[in-house]
Amino acid sequence: VEKIEKNPSYVQVERWFDFQKLDHFNPSDSRTFRQRYWTMDLYWDRERGPVLFWLCGEYTCPGIRKTRLFPVLLAQRFNALIIVLEHRYYGASQPFEDWSLPNLKWLTVQQALDDTAYFVNFIKTNDEFHVGNDRPWIVIGGSYPGAMSAWYRYKYPHLTIGSLASSAVINAIADFTAFDEQIYYSTRISNLDCTTTIQNFTNDLDAIFANDTDKSQQIKASFGAEKLTDDEFFFYIADVFVETVQYGGRIALCNKITRKSFDSLLQLVKEIANSSNVFPPDYGSYYLSNTTYDIDKNGRQWTYQYCSQMGWFQTPSKDPNLRMRSTRLSLNFYKKFCQDTFGEPVWPDVDYFNNQFGGLDMVVDNVIFSNGDEDPWRHASLNVSKNAYHMDALLITCDDCAHCVDLNTPTKQDSRPLHNARIKILKTFAKWLSQYRW
Repeated sequence: VEKIEKNPSYVQVERWFDFQKLDHFNPSDSRTFRQRYWTMDLYWDRERGPVLFWLCGEYTCPGIRKTRLFPVLLAQRFNALIIVLEHRYYGASQPFEDWSLPNLKWLTVQQALDDTAYFVNFIKTNDEFHVGNDRPWIVIGGSYPGAMSAWYRYKYPHLTIGSLASSAVINAIADFTAFDEQIYYSTRISNLDCTTTIQNFTNDLDAIFANDTDKSQQIKASFGAEKLTDDEFFFYIADVFVETVQYGGRIALCNKITRKSFDSLLQLVKEIANSSNVFPPDYGSYYLSNTTYDIDKNGRQWTYQYCSQMGWFQTPSKDPNLRMRSTRLSLNFYKKFCQDTFGEPVWPDVDYFNNQFGGLDMVVDNVIFSNGDEDPWRHASLNVSKNAYHMDALLITCDDCAHCVDLNTPTKQDSRPLHNARIKILKTFAKWLSQYRW
């Protein structure tokens, strides 16, 4: 890592795959849609260089992001071509003109994975890229795309020699209490006062909403959350703290909120929500029921995905000492939330899903599962290596080491454990490529 640039240059080109299939499982359905992708060939050895296939997920894909340039460093080190693919139904890659429930039928992990395989065949047969059939491909993703990266390697081992699955949520879970408990353990790293501040604030807010209707509605209005139900408001409030910890802001959060009064905290939570881009419309069925397409909105599509397939419903810990969110946020809340959003019952069968994709029982070689130890999502990922199958679990332990931390642009301030994890990833890529013969 020291031998390559810390801030690599890159120039990416936005492109379109004009004939992505809508339904990969129905041969009689010939409908297609345009899927957006990007290429970056600044460091590519066109004769011998590999392909790094970077998957986007539940957001409007920007291609390569300046804040996540570690894969670009890998491309520089291995003289690779980077290809970034936008996920169906997100950003500009839209099969339909609106997001009505019947139109969301084809928004599934299975269809999205087949998109990737069909797209790779397009790249291999496109004369513009001269990739050919024998070039080694390594797939990369973080968070849900990290899971997609692992599932892609699992389902299509002939199309890739390995996968970097950062914060890869491969295990579908309905009652995801471990998520809540990790917020407890992460904030305790700062001090117990930080943890109890969040717990007491949540309990005090709960008491107000249980006993003072006028004041509770005033509080909602002060957040611009009048359209949220009371329970949805607590979903939103919980995520203000979650998003900050999840994305490596635990130290700053705890320094800011510890031992503040309720009224002071209320104002601070508003400020934190705005700075973290946590906004009420992403938590309210009133807003999420809107079927109108908007290139910058992704909440309805993502809600459909977790309501229909993966779950990951962040419920409060059964242990009151570890609980960091309101007891309002039970599975019954989420069932109602999903139904209110889509107008009819939508609920996942997580056992079926894990049978399809392996869950934590997945067995496939050449996958790196990297996780930050403060990230609550790591409890849906693989945290212990399966050495017999070359499935390496890297648990990166450092202050503020959280979601997809290894993909971030390296800096001189990065901790030694994070630096060492990137060295491990680089060496593993080198091993995979050295073992590939073509």
